[in-house]
Amino acid sequence: MERMETLESFGARVLARTGVEMNNLPRRVVHDGDCMGHIMCSRGAVYVCAIGAPFDEDEDGTPYFDTFEVCVLG
Repeated sequence: MERMETLESFGARVLARTGVEMNNLPRRVVHDGDCMGHIMCSRGAVYVCAIGAPFDEDEDGTPYFDTFEVCVLG
């Protein structure tokens, strides 16, 4: 059985990927068929997703977002 990542480790990964503390992100429950944005990282049924279109992208096409939310599958 695979061990789940700790909340502290997940929070650190969220901060590294988004530049925002996970506790400062809005949350919503997502049901089957609901839309989610670009997934930045996940832990179990919790996804941190970008909201809206990227504000920029680098030369190899990697998008940069500045708005995020926590989506919990419900």
